[in-house]
Amino acid sequence: MKIRGLVTVALIGAAINEWYIERRLHKKSNYVTVDGVKIHTLISGQSEPTVILEAGAGDCSITWGLVQPKIAEFCKVFSYDRPGSGLSEKSSQQPDLLYYANNLKKTLDQSNLTGPFILVGHSMGGLIMLRFALAYPEQVLGIVLVDSAHENQMKINGFIRKSHFTFFNIFAFSAVFGIPRIMSKFLKLDDKFPPELLTQYRTIMTTRKSLQSVVRIFKRLVQGFPLFFEQVKPLLRNKPLIVISQGGNDNLLPHTEEFKTEWRELQNDLLNLSDHSQQIIAENSGHVVQWTEPELIVDAVRKIKDQVAEGVRLT
Repeated sequence: MKIRGLVTVALIGAAINEWYIERRLHKKSNYVTVDGVKIHTLISGQSEPTVILEAGAGDCSITWGLVQPKIAEFCKVFSYDRPGSGLSEKSSQQPDLLYYANNLKKTLDQSNLTGPFILVGHSMGGLIMLRFALAYPEQVLGIVLVDSAHENQMKINGFIRKSHFTFFNIFAFSAVFGIPRIMSKFLKLDDKFPPELLTQYRTIMTTRKSLQSVVRIFKRLVQGFPLFFEQVKPLLRNKPLIVISQGGNDNLLPHTEEFKTEWRELQNDLLNLSDHSQQIIAENSGHVVQWTEPELIVDAVRKIKDQVAEGVRLT
């Protein structure tokens, strides 16, 4: 009985500690309210145009920690946490690309940011940026896709399976007691992240809310994406588009040669969305290019800004 009591006290203490850590993070953050949901936002820089940074599935704004400060030197930059991710509150709505695109537009309006914008999207964030472009084409100056997801990717690989969700749910529940946070300390993310930024990232991404958000999004991913690229092409035909694709490996996507070949084909297909497109291979990066070669993204944004100022001639 004594051991059981000690375990109970320890779990309660761990849960209180997790609550305190999350509460402290929220106090230091900026928010706007969209449809009754508090959305965490971060705006830096002053020069026009404004750049929108959209994180991948389950990720949040802090993933751009090495990118946003550099872009802010020559553009205004906006990043945020989608509902349910990072420091933003959860929404009762089911997540899909159109919901995220409309939520982003409302968040920009509440933040008093007017376009047109340069859109930057990583992984699933790339699809959200393209869906935003379909819904609000007049708001788009150009797009940077960072190892972007593709509308057909779930048809050609099975790296996310329904059988994984039981484990994901258990892992998300364990966050109440700080277990994922403890485990994250043994995972090497990247040496380029400043220690304070890395600590904050681990803290935010291992909350129960964040992990539950990952489960919800992955369930949606398994269902596949609605096909909309053919609708986007006429709207982006004259817009500059830079596709940054991984050239190395990491632990986030499968390493099989079959998968690599299929992923390269999908990345190449993204180039067909615009008549003014260019591909850049991140030779030293896996899926999360913004951690390993952030300068490629910064340079791509700068190039689009310059090309738009001169008239679109991206080669």
